Amino acid sequence: MFTSYIPPEVRILKSAKIQAFNVPIVAPPPDGFRGGVVLGESGGDRRLRHSRYGEAVDSFAPEIKHYEKISGEYTYFGPLYNHFGHTMAEFVHRAIPSIILGAPRKFLFVAALGSYDLSYETLPLFVQQILQFLEIRKNDVLIISRHSEIESLFVCEQGSDFGGGPKDGYLNFLDAFTGQRLDQIFGSPEVSVRTYVSRTNICHGGNFLGERYIEKQLLEEGYTIMHPESMPMVDQMQMYRSSRVLVFPEGSASHGVEFFGSNALGECHLLERRWNHRDIYAHIFRNRAKSTTVLSGAFCMGSCVVDRNTGAMLDHMANAFIPTNRLLQYFRFHELARLDNFSRHEYAEIVMEDFDRHILYHRANRSRMVSDDEIATQRLILSREVVRIGL
Repeated sequence: MFTSYIPPEVRILKSAKIQAFNVPIVAPPPDGFRGGVVLGESGGDRRLRHSRYGEAVDSFAPEIKHYEKISGEYTYFGPLYNHFGHTMAEFVHRAIPSIILGAPRKFLFVAALGSYDLSYETLPLFVQQILQFLEIRKNDVLIISRHSEIESLFVCEQGSDFGGGPKDGYLNFLDAFTGQRLDQIFGSPEVSVRTYVSRTNICHGGNFLGERYIEKQLLEEGYTIMHPESMPMVDQMQMYRSSRVLVFPEGSASHGVEFFGSNALGECHLLERRWNHRDIYAHIFRNRAKSTTVLSGAFCMGSCVVDRNTGAMLDHMANAFIPTNRLLQYFRFHELARLDNFSRHEYAEIVMEDFDRHILYHRANRSRMVSDDEIATQRLILSREVVRIGL
């Protein structure tokens, strides 16, 4: 397993072969990433490949004969993917070390095979914001969607990956870049506020049922309620480093801290939605936060949402709710909030309302369908649990 980043593996590859990615770029195990810089099985090669949990998980098609030649010197940024969480968790962690190590200022993105309309202007907005934060100009970005051979390619090892978190020594590179860059944009922060990072406006994903009621209670106790999807990335980062307390419901917004270095954040508290994602999310905050705790014990519902094309149940759309006693105990023990006005009855009503809102949203989404049998089963289970646990 690759856990050390002292020093990172770095190489300049001549006539580097790159395979455009097969879709889906982010595939569930065991598929991994099918494409990228074509590298071998030696220890050094494996360190340069795309990884998860500290292990190389990419693969390459051996039968490809034609690669389009591209002249010039480039630095490998990674896959181009239209998902903030995965981009920040998996694909940005070569960039800052490459910049600090003096890599060529021409950055190469690799898209899905056959993608069209590829230019800086068509990049997802959050990708443009990442590049602006890194001071990478639009004329210094090349996006390829065909198998290509690059004359000279600078490749730096990932400093962090999904599941493994930051490697030992990687945060030193981030220390040298991020704080100074944010100071340049905003000036030094005043670390004072308590911030709750809300998911209530993200209807498309799995969420915490009843979260609207929780954040209403926190707002009454002086919390700032933050909706990161409506904020530029640098504004999110400034808010994070300006908060002495941060409460993150499990989800993609947590990955907004991936560019921070050692002890750059205050107290970070994670509300766990899925027990098998606990380490994935907790590792994000490791050594970045002055302290980290996790509220475990949420009741996770199964998914009701099915991919219309494949018929597969979309497990990442599963919802959860936090039993009242567990919620109150956690917030009071960690002195996050008293929640003295918390009403079990109102909370239970919002939990059931949020479940119905989730179903209505996905009924209207043409790429997905919902299982009526599963809905009936889950509504029955949910109503029983609400009574049993004493919401």
